[in-house]
Amino acid sequence: MAPTSHISRPHRAALISCLALALSACASQMQLVKIAGDAQTATIGAKVDSAPRVRLMTKDGNPIPNVNITFVAESGGGRVVGPEARTDIAGHAVVGEWILGPNPGRNVLLATIGSSATYGSARFTATGITIAAATAVALRAPVGPNGSVVVTTVEQAKAMMAPRRRGVILIAAGFNHTCSVTDTGIASCWGLNAYGAVGDGTIATHVNPAAVAGGLVFTMISAGANHTCGVNSAGAAYCWGYNATGVLGDGTSQSRMTPTAVAGGQLFKSVVAGVEHSCGITITGAAFCWGENKEGQLGNGSTTSSPTPAAVSGGLLFTSLVAGTYHTCGLTVSGSAYCWGSNLKGEVGDGSQTRRLTPVAVAGNMSFTMLATRFSTTCGLIKGGKAYCWGMNDNGQVGDGTTLIRTKPTQVVGGLMMAALVTGAYHTCALTPAGAAYCWGGNTRGNLGDGTVVQKTAPTEVSGGLKFEALVAGFQHTCGLTEQSVVYCWGANDAGALGDGTQTTRMEPVLVQSGAAK
Repeated sequence: MAPTSHISRPHRAALISCLALALSACASQMQLVKIAGDAQTATIGAKVDSAPRVRLMTKDGNPIPNVNITFVAESGGGRVVGPEARTDIAGHAVVGEWILGPNPGRNVLLATIGSSATYGSARFTATGITIAAATAVALRAPVGPNGSVVVTTVEQAKAMMAPRRRGVILIAAGFNHTCSVTDTGIASCWGLNAYGAVGDGTIATHVNPAAVAGGLVFTMISAGANHTCGVNSAGAAYCWGYNATGVLGDGTSQSRMTPTAVAGGQLFKSVVAGVEHSCGITITGAAFCWGENKEGQLGNGSTTSSPTPAAVSGGLLFTSLVAGTYHTCGLTVSGSAYCWGSNLKGEVGDGSQTRRLTPVAVAGNMSFTMLATRFSTTCGLIKGGKAYCWGMNDNGQVGDGTTLIRTKPTQVVGGLMMAALVTGAYHTCALTPAGAAYCWGGNTRGNLGDGTVVQKTAPTEVSGGLKFEALVAGFQHTCGLTEQSVVYCWGANDAGALGDGTQTTRMEPVLVQSGAAK
C-alpha cells in the first residue's frame, strides 16, 4: 500500500514506515469514519437505498488510499454482496450492497479495516420494515406494531392501493437506434440494425420497436454507435451488435445479432455503450472497460484494445460511467468527476488538450450529481441544478453562448435549474425539475425539437409542452419518456431511430409507435 501526496509530509513518512511492517502498527494513526448510509429504513429482505460509505484517514484528516475495508452484516440476519472494497484516492470505500434480514427490526452493518475490528471499525444501522410500512414511510404515515401501517388519511389509502407503474420505464439512444425497457424487464430496440444492434436476430432496419431476442429480464440498457449492452436481473452483462474491435466484451471480434454474455464473470450494476468501447461498474463499484483503446478510452494505462473487460487504473469506486467516442468519464462515490482517453477537444475537462490514458480529475473541484457524454462534449450537474459542459463546442453544444472549445467546466447560460442532462453528437438537452425539456447546439436534423433547423448556443425549449421524466440523445436524434410511460422522439430518422413507423426527419416530438416497446 502506498499513501499518496494527499497525506501531509510528516504523516506520510510515518505511515509508509508502519504499513511496511504491519497493519497493527498503524492503528493509532488511522481512523475509520462513517460518511453516508447510516440510520436508514428499508423493506425487509431488500437492499438499502444508500450504500453505506466510510472514509479512512489519518488523525489529522488526511485520506488513506489503497486499504481494504471489509463490510459484514453483524446482526439482523441480513447479508452483504461485495463485502470488500479498497479505499480510493479520497480514502472512501463503499459496500457493494447491504441487504436487510427477513424480519422487521434493527440491522447492523460492521465496517472494519482489513478483516478485523482490531484496527478500527464503524457501525451502520438500518431498520427493516414490511412492504406496507415502506409505503407508509413514503407517505409519512404512522407505522404500528410489527411494521403495520396506520392509515390516517384518504390520500394515504388511495396511494397504497394505487397500482405500480406499468409499461416503459427506461430508454436509451444509440447513434441511429433507440431502445427501451419495460417494468417487466422486456427490452425492445428500433432503428439502424446493420450489425444487429436491435438484437432481434436480424440485420433488418426497424422503423417500429422490435423485441430483443433471448427472453432476458433487463434492469438497464445502454445503446452505442452500432451496438447495445444491458444488465440482467442477476447482474450479468450482455452486449450485441457490431464487434470488430471487441466492443461486445465476449472475447471475440464477431458481431452478434442477439445478446451475448460479456466475458469474465463479473456482476455489474450498470454498463454503458460508447462508439467502439463499452464500460461497466461492478457491484463493488469498480470500473471495467473493453473494446477499442487507441486513445486510452479504456483507462488502463495503455492504448491496446481488449475484447474482454479490463480494470480501469487507479482503484477508484464509481457510481456512474458515461462513454463518448474516444473518451470515458465517471462519477465517484464522493461526487468527484474523472475522465480519460482522447482530449483533443478538451472533453476530459482537466484544462488541457492532452490525451489521458488513466483517470484524471475534472478541473474545478466541483461535486457533481450526474455526468453525460456521447461524442466529444461532456456535461455535468452540480447540487442545486446548475449545468456545466466542456469539450467540443463547434455547434454551441456547451451552451455558453459561444462556439469556442472549452477545456474546463463552463456554466450553461440561461439560469435554468436542471434535473437531468444528456448529450448527442452535436447537441445537448436537459430536463428541468418540472419536466420541461430544453435543448441547444446543432440542429440541422431537428434534433433540438423546437420546430426549426437553426443552431442554438443557449437552451431552447422543446416544442409541444410535454413533461418528461427522462431524456436520451443519439447522434442527431433525441427521445423523452413521460410519467405515463409514453415515449416521444425527434430529429434524424433516416434509419427509423424515432420509432414512429417512418424514416421521416421530425423537428418536433412524435409518438413512438406501440408494439414491443409498450
